[in-house]
Amino acid sequence: MTQFTSSPESSGVSVIIPAYNYQRYLAETVQSALAQDYPGPLEVVVVDDGSTDGTGEVAGQFGGRIRYHRKVNGGLSAARNTGMEIAAYDWVLFLDADDLLEPHAVRSLVDARDTTLPCPAVIGSLGRMIDAEGAFTSPGIARDGSVETFAARDFVLRNRFPPIALADRRVLLAAGGFDPALRASEDRDMWIRAATAGPVCRLNATLHRKRDHGSNMSRQAQRQTESILQVLEKAAANPQANLHSGTLRTARAVCLFQSARMHLAAGSARAAVRQCLRSLGARLWVPDPRSVGLPAFFRLRFLTLRLLGACRAAKDGAS
Repeated sequence: MTQFTSSPESSGVSVIIPAYNYQRYLAETVQSALAQDYPGPLEVVVVDDGSTDGTGEVAGQFGGRIRYHRKVNGGLSAARNTGMEIAAYDWVLFLDADDLLEPHAVRSLVDARDTTLPCPAVIGSLGRMIDAEGAFTSPGIARDGSVETFAARDFVLRNRFPPIALADRRVLLAAGGFDPALRASEDRDMWIRAATAGPVCRLNATLHRKRDHGSNMSRQAQRQTESILQVLEKAAANPQANLHSGTLRTARAVCLFQSARMHLAAGSARAAVRQCLRSLGARLWVPDPRSVGLPAFFRLRFLTLRLLGACRAAKDGAS
Protein backbone atom coordinates (compact mmCIF):
# COMPACT_ATOMS: atom_id res chain seq x y z
CA MET A 1 0.00 0.00 0.00
CA THR A 2 1.24 3.47 -0.84
CA GLN A 3 1.94 5.52 2.25
CA PHE A 4 -0.47 8.43 2.65
CA THR A 5 0.07 11.37 4.97
CA SER A 6 -3.17 12.90 6.15
CA SER A 7 -3.41 16.52 7.19
CA PRO A 8 -6.23 18.69 8.59
CA GLU A 9 -6.09 21.22 5.72
CA SER A 10 -9.86 21.46 5.50
CA SER A 11 -12.07 22.29 8.48
CA GLY A 12 -15.14 20.75 6.86
CA VAL A 13 -16.65 17.46 8.00
CA SER A 14 -19.14 15.22 6.21
CA VAL A 15 -21.27 13.04 8.50
CA ILE A 16 -22.08 9.89 6.51
CA ILE A 17 -25.19 7.96 7.56
CA PRO A 18 -25.71 4.69 5.66
CA ALA A 19 -29.32 3.58 6.01
CA TYR A 20 -31.19 0.43 5.08
CA ASN A 21 -34.76 0.04 6.33
CA TYR A 22 -34.18 2.15 9.44
CA GLN A 23 -37.05 4.60 9.15
CA ARG A 24 -37.83 4.10 12.84
CA TYR A 25 -34.51 5.53 14.01
CA LEU A 26 -33.27 7.67 11.13
CA ALA A 27 -34.90 10.97 12.12
CA GLU A 28 -33.38 10.91 15.61
CA THR A 29 -29.99 9.96 14.18
CA VAL A 30 -30.04 12.80 11.63
CA GLN A 31 -31.14 15.26 14.31
CA SER A 32 -28.16 14.28 16.46
CA ALA A 33 -25.86 15.04 13.51
CA LEU A 34 -27.53 18.37 12.73
CA ALA A 35 -27.39 19.41 16.40
CA GLN A 36 -23.57 19.41 16.52
CA ASP A 37 -21.96 22.44 18.13
CA TYR A 38 -19.06 22.25 15.70
CA PRO A 39 -18.22 25.76 14.42
CA GLY A 40 -16.76 24.68 11.07
CA PRO A 41 -18.50 23.60 7.82
CA LEU A 42 -20.53 20.43 8.30
CA GLU A 43 -22.80 18.43 6.02
CA VAL A 44 -24.99 15.41 6.73
CA VAL A 45 -25.14 12.79 3.97
CA VAL A 46 -27.75 10.00 4.13
CA VAL A 47 -26.91 7.11 1.82
CA ASP A 48 -30.08 5.05 1.33
CA ASP A 49 -28.92 1.54 0.48
CA GLY A 50 -32.04 0.57 -1.46
CA SER A 51 -34.46 0.66 1.49
CA THR A 52 -37.93 -0.79 1.00
CA ASP A 53 -39.55 1.01 3.94
CA GLY A 54 -40.08 4.72 4.50
CA THR A 55 -36.39 5.64 4.93
CA GLY A 56 -36.49 7.95 1.91
CA GLU A 57 -39.61 9.73 3.16
CA VAL A 58 -38.01 10.29 6.58
CA ALA A 59 -34.90 11.74 4.95
CA GLY A 60 -37.06 13.95 2.76
CA GLN A 61 -38.54 15.64 5.82
CA PHE A 62 -35.20 17.38 6.40
CA GLY A 63 -35.25 19.04 2.98
CA GLY A 64 -32.10 20.93 2.11
CA ARG A 65 -30.60 20.55 5.58
CA ILE A 66 -29.13 17.20 4.51
CA ARG A 67 -27.97 15.52 1.32
CA TYR A 68 -29.87 12.37 0.37
CA HIS A 69 -28.46 9.79 -2.03
CA ARG A 70 -30.26 6.59 -2.94
CA LYS A 71 -28.38 3.62 -4.40
CA VAL A 72 -29.01 0.00 -5.31
CA ASN A 73 -28.70 -2.24 -2.27
CA GLY A 74 -25.11 -3.36 -1.82
CA GLY A 75 -24.58 -3.64 1.91
CA LEU A 76 -23.14 -1.46 4.64
CA SER A 77 -19.59 -1.35 3.27
CA ALA A 78 -20.73 -0.26 -0.19
CA ALA A 79 -22.97 2.42 1.32
CA ARG A 80 -20.09 3.83 3.39
CA ASN A 81 -17.84 3.79 0.31
CA THR A 82 -20.46 5.66 -1.68
CA GLY A 83 -20.74 8.22 1.10
CA MET A 84 -16.99 8.79 1.02
CA GLU A 85 -17.01 9.17 -2.75
CA ILE A 86 -19.74 11.82 -2.81
CA ALA A 87 -18.77 13.68 0.39
CA ALA A 88 -17.99 17.36 0.01
CA TYR A 89 -15.14 17.22 2.53
CA ASP A 90 -12.08 15.02 2.93
CA TRP A 91 -12.82 14.39 6.60
CA VAL A 92 -15.81 12.14 7.16
CA LEU A 93 -17.54 10.86 10.27
CA PHE A 94 -19.40 7.56 10.01
CA LEU A 95 -22.69 7.25 11.90
CA ASP A 96 -24.97 4.22 11.60
CA ALA A 97 -28.65 5.02 11.07
CA ASP A 98 -29.71 3.76 14.51
CA ASP A 99 -27.00 5.42 16.59
CA LEU A 100 -26.66 8.94 18.03
CA LEU A 101 -23.93 11.55 18.38
CA GLU A 102 -23.48 13.62 21.49
CA PRO A 103 -23.71 17.36 20.59
CA HIS A 104 -19.96 17.90 21.05
CA ALA A 105 -18.83 14.79 19.17
CA VAL A 106 -17.57 16.36 15.93
CA ARG A 107 -15.92 19.29 17.69
CA SER A 108 -14.14 16.98 20.14
CA LEU A 109 -12.88 14.63 17.43
CA VAL A 110 -11.66 17.49 15.22
CA ASP A 111 -9.91 19.14 18.18
CA ALA A 112 -8.22 15.82 19.03
CA ARG A 113 -7.20 15.37 15.42
CA ASP A 114 -5.69 18.84 15.21
CA THR A 115 -3.68 18.46 18.43
CA THR A 116 -2.36 14.94 17.76
CA LEU A 117 0.96 14.55 15.95
CA PRO A 118 1.37 12.98 13.54
CA CYS A 119 -2.14 13.68 12.33
CA PRO A 120 -4.32 10.56 12.60
CA ALA A 121 -5.80 8.89 9.54
CA VAL A 122 -8.68 7.70 11.73
CA ILE A 123 -9.77 8.76 15.21
CA GLY A 124 -12.53 6.92 17.05
CA SER A 125 -14.19 7.41 20.40
CA LEU A 126 -16.08 5.67 23.18
CA GLY A 127 -19.81 5.70 23.91
CA ARG A 128 -22.69 4.30 25.89
CA MET A 129 -25.17 1.61 24.95
CA ILE A 130 -28.88 2.41 24.63
CA ASP A 131 -31.87 0.17 24.00
CA ALA A 132 -34.46 0.37 21.25
CA GLU A 133 -36.27 3.16 23.08
CA GLY A 134 -33.12 5.18 23.73
CA ALA A 135 -32.71 4.35 27.43
CA PHE A 136 -29.15 3.79 28.64
CA THR A 137 -28.21 0.16 29.22
CA SER A 138 -24.58 0.77 30.21
CA PRO A 139 -23.25 2.98 33.01
CA GLY A 140 -21.65 6.34 32.44
CA ILE A 141 -17.90 6.08 32.99
CA ALA A 142 -15.58 9.02 33.56
CA ARG A 143 -13.13 9.39 30.66
CA ASP A 144 -9.83 11.27 30.81
CA GLY A 145 -9.88 12.67 27.26
CA SER A 146 -6.52 11.14 26.40
CA VAL A 147 -5.65 9.96 22.90
CA GLU A 148 -4.31 6.44 22.33
CA THR A 149 -2.62 5.34 19.12
CA PHE A 150 -3.00 1.77 17.85
CA ALA A 151 -1.02 -0.28 15.34
CA ALA A 152 -2.48 -2.82 12.92
CA ARG A 153 -1.51 -5.54 15.42
CA ASP A 154 -3.76 -4.02 18.07
CA PHE A 155 -6.83 -4.24 15.81
CA VAL A 156 -5.92 -7.78 14.82
CA LEU A 157 -6.06 -8.78 18.48
CA ARG A 158 -9.41 -7.01 19.04
CA ASN A 159 -11.42 -4.05 17.85
CA ARG A 160 -10.76 -0.83 19.74
CA PHE A 161 -13.79 1.36 19.03
CA PRO A 162 -17.14 1.25 17.20
CA PRO A 163 -17.32 2.46 13.58
CA ILE A 164 -18.46 5.92 14.73
CA ALA A 165 -15.15 7.49 13.80
CA LEU A 166 -13.67 10.55 12.11
CA ALA A 167 -11.48 9.57 9.16
CA ASP A 168 -9.54 10.99 6.26
CA ARG A 169 -11.45 9.59 3.30
CA ARG A 170 -8.36 9.91 1.09
CA VAL A 171 -6.53 7.37 3.24
CA LEU A 172 -9.48 4.97 3.36
CA LEU A 173 -10.21 5.17 -0.35
CA ALA A 174 -6.52 4.72 -1.18
CA ALA A 175 -6.60 1.58 0.98
CA GLY A 176 -9.53 0.23 -1.05
CA GLY A 177 -12.39 1.39 1.16
CA PHE A 178 -14.59 -0.87 3.24
CA ASP A 179 -14.69 -4.44 1.94
CA PRO A 180 -18.17 -5.29 0.56
CA ALA A 181 -17.32 -9.00 0.73
CA LEU A 182 -17.38 -8.90 4.53
CA ARG A 183 -20.80 -9.44 6.10
CA ALA A 184 -19.67 -8.01 9.45
CA SER A 185 -16.53 -6.57 11.14
CA GLU A 186 -15.85 -4.47 8.03
CA ASP A 187 -14.78 -1.56 10.25
CA ARG A 188 -12.13 -3.64 12.03
CA ASP A 189 -10.73 -4.72 8.65
CA MET A 190 -10.68 -1.10 7.48
CA TRP A 191 -8.84 0.13 10.58
CA ILE A 192 -6.21 -2.61 10.20
CA ARG A 193 -5.47 -1.48 6.65
CA ALA A 194 -5.64 2.21 7.56
CA ALA A 195 -3.14 1.66 10.39
CA THR A 196 -0.51 0.61 7.83
CA ALA A 197 -0.85 4.02 6.13
CA GLY A 198 -1.22 6.44 9.04
CA PRO A 199 -1.94 6.64 12.78
CA VAL A 200 -5.26 5.22 13.96
CA CYS A 201 -6.23 6.71 17.30
CA ARG A 202 -8.99 6.72 19.91
CA LEU A 203 -10.12 9.71 21.89
CA ASN A 204 -11.03 8.44 25.34
CA ALA A 205 -14.22 10.45 25.63
CA THR A 206 -17.91 9.48 25.56
CA LEU A 207 -19.13 10.93 22.27
CA HIS A 208 -21.92 8.67 21.00
CA ARG A 209 -24.78 6.37 21.90
CA LYS A 210 -24.74 2.89 20.35
CA ARG A 211 -28.14 1.29 20.02
CA ASP A 212 -28.74 -2.37 20.86
CA HIS A 213 -32.21 -3.36 19.69
CA GLY A 214 -31.70 -7.09 19.38
CA SER A 215 -31.21 -7.19 15.62
CA ASN A 216 -27.70 -5.70 15.42
CA MET A 217 -25.25 -7.67 13.30
CA SER A 218 -23.04 -8.20 16.34
CA ARG A 219 -25.78 -10.45 17.75
CA GLN A 220 -25.52 -12.88 14.83
CA ALA A 221 -22.86 -15.18 16.24
CA GLN A 222 -22.10 -17.34 13.21
CA ARG A 223 -21.93 -14.45 10.75
CA GLN A 224 -19.81 -12.37 13.09
CA THR A 225 -17.37 -15.22 13.72
CA GLU A 226 -16.97 -16.05 10.04
CA SER A 227 -16.36 -12.40 9.20
CA ILE A 228 -13.75 -11.91 11.92
CA LEU A 229 -11.90 -15.02 10.76
CA GLN A 230 -11.94 -13.57 7.24
CA VAL A 231 -10.55 -10.30 8.60
CA LEU A 232 -7.74 -12.20 10.33
CA GLU A 233 -6.93 -14.11 7.13
CA LYS A 234 -6.73 -10.83 5.20
CA ALA A 235 -4.46 -9.31 7.83
CA ALA A 236 -2.19 -12.38 7.79
CA ALA A 237 -1.80 -12.03 4.01
CA ASN A 238 -1.00 -8.30 4.26
CA PRO A 239 2.80 -7.88 4.48
CA GLN A 240 2.42 -4.25 5.56
CA ALA A 241 0.65 -5.36 8.74
CA ASN A 242 3.90 -7.13 9.75
CA LEU A 243 2.19 -9.66 12.01
CA HIS A 244 3.88 -12.36 14.09
CA SER A 245 2.41 -15.87 13.90
CA GLY A 246 1.82 -15.83 17.66
CA THR A 247 -0.30 -12.68 17.30
CA LEU A 248 -2.46 -14.39 14.69
CA ARG A 249 -2.90 -17.50 16.84
CA THR A 250 -3.92 -15.36 19.80
CA ALA A 251 -6.35 -13.37 17.65
CA ARG A 252 -7.97 -16.55 16.33
CA ALA A 253 -8.27 -17.96 19.85
CA VAL A 254 -9.89 -14.76 21.11
CA CYS A 255 -12.27 -14.68 18.12
CA LEU A 256 -13.46 -18.22 18.81
CA PHE A 257 -13.86 -17.46 22.51
CA GLN A 258 -15.95 -14.38 21.72
CA SER A 259 -17.97 -16.61 19.42
CA ALA A 260 -18.57 -18.94 22.35
CA ARG A 261 -19.90 -16.04 24.42
CA MET A 262 -22.18 -14.91 21.58
CA HIS A 263 -23.56 -18.42 21.15
CA LEU A 264 -24.18 -18.66 24.87
CA ALA A 265 -26.00 -15.31 24.85
CA ALA A 266 -28.12 -16.66 21.99
CA GLY A 267 -29.08 -19.68 24.11
CA SER A 268 -26.93 -22.32 22.39
CA ALA A 269 -24.84 -23.86 25.17
CA ARG A 270 -23.57 -26.75 23.06
CA ALA A 271 -22.24 -24.42 20.35
CA ALA A 272 -20.72 -22.21 23.05
CA VAL A 273 -18.73 -25.07 24.56
CA ARG A 274 -17.66 -26.25 21.09
CA GLN A 275 -16.35 -22.81 20.15
CA CYS A 276 -14.52 -22.49 23.45
CA LEU A 277 -12.76 -25.80 22.82
CA ARG A 278 -11.85 -24.61 19.32
CA SER A 279 -10.37 -21.51 20.95
CA LEU A 280 -8.14 -23.69 23.12
CA GLY A 281 -7.07 -25.59 20.02
CA ALA A 282 -6.13 -22.36 18.25
CA ARG A 283 -3.83 -21.36 21.12
CA LEU A 284 -3.76 -23.26 24.37
CA TRP A 285 -2.04 -20.51 26.34
CA VAL A 286 -2.59 -16.81 25.74
CA PRO A 287 0.52 -15.08 27.17
CA ASP A 288 -1.11 -11.77 28.15
CA PRO A 289 -4.91 -12.02 28.19
CA ARG A 290 -5.19 -8.48 29.56
CA SER A 291 -3.88 -7.18 26.22
CA VAL A 292 -7.11 -8.45 24.65
CA GLY A 293 -9.32 -7.29 27.51
CA LEU A 294 -9.78 -10.70 29.13
CA PRO A 295 -8.92 -12.08 32.58
CA ALA A 296 -6.45 -14.85 33.25
CA PHE A 297 -7.71 -18.38 32.54
CA PHE A 298 -10.71 -16.88 30.75
CA ARG A 299 -11.61 -20.05 28.83
CA LEU A 300 -11.22 -22.32 31.83
CA ARG A 301 -13.55 -20.06 33.79
CA PHE A 302 -16.03 -20.06 30.93
CA LEU A 303 -16.02 -23.83 30.53
CA THR A 304 -16.28 -24.42 34.26
CA LEU A 305 -19.23 -22.06 34.66
CA ARG A 306 -20.87 -23.42 31.51
CA LEU A 307 -20.48 -27.05 32.57
CA LEU A 308 -21.68 -26.29 36.08
CA GLY A 309 -24.69 -24.53 34.64
CA ALA A 310 -25.42 -27.46 32.33
CA CYS A 311 -25.13 -29.93 35.20
CA ARG A 312 -27.48 -27.89 37.36
CA ALA A 313 -29.99 -27.59 34.53
CA ALA A 314 -29.85 -31.36 33.94
CA LYS A 315 -30.28 -32.03 37.66
CA ASP A 316 -33.24 -29.68 37.89
CA GLY A 317 -34.80 -31.32 34.85
CA ALA A 318 -34.44 -34.78 36.33
CA SER A 319 -35.95 -33.85 39.68
